[in-house]
Amino acid sequence: MFKALMITLVFWNPRGINNKDVEFKEFLDGKGAVYAGVAESQTYRSESALSDVRWSWEAGTEGKPTAKGTSPARGMGAFVDVSSVEASVVRVGKFTMWHRIELVGDRGPLVVGVGYFPKAQDVAGHKLANDELREMMAHFTGAGELVAFGGDLNAHTGAKGCSMPADEAGRMLIDTIGFAGMLMVNNMAGLCTGGPTRRQVRIGGDQETVIDYVFVSPTLASMVQSLTIEEGQMGSDHLPLVLTLEGLSAKPARKAGMREVWKV
Repeated sequence: MFKALMITLVFWNPRGINNKDVEFKEFLDGKGAVYAGVAESQTYRSESALSDVRWSWEAGTEGKPTAKGTSPARGMGAFVDVSSVEASVVRVGKFTMWHRIELVGDRGPLVVGVGYFPKAQDVAGHKLANDELREMMAHFTGAGELVAFGGDLNAHTGAKGCSMPADEAGRMLIDTIGFAGMLMVNNMAGLCTGGPTRRQVRIGGDQETVIDYVFVSPTLASMVQSLTIEEGQMGSDHLPLVLTLEGLSAKPARKAGMREVWKV
């Protein structure tokens, strides 16, 4: 029987991955994911402590410890299924982290990034984050790569399902995405289901907003099968975003001891 070529990527803000990694890996297994970008990881746990025979945890830039000194307030990283795909960290910034997943055939690699931006009110911080994102995206899209980027960007853009109006952080993000020529999958008609991406339980009624996004390069847009905003929050106020790409096949993982870190 013919099996469709498919790659599944997940983006989620767990509000701290400590004590949620086992449940999250079970979620990833159920979705058939090969990559999961994690925003606000809030952990100093080592790669070996969060990794297992299938999932490798690779940390990006961690935030400062809390006032009590217990754990960083921010942080980001990614789980990669090293049992089934060949992947490497290629670039790490203050606000973004990027992997390269090798593909079968002559398409070149799939570049996947995760981001975690400052709070929406921190306009200066968003300017720095957008400057970094703009440079990263220009680097990869300029090379003609297939690019997907997602994460908790703490910006209101007026995307479908958001109860908040667009703010300055959202306007900066839209300008950055437009400059890079990327496309917002959240707003792709017929492809994005579910939402909002953040649900806060409050006295007087829940607040539902969209501050988590997935963007793709035009070269990848025709391969987007779906973006699903899942209902299960797993103890977070953010919902996981599951991006399914069709027509792509990842190269099988190399044997142990052959992992590469690319400088691009």
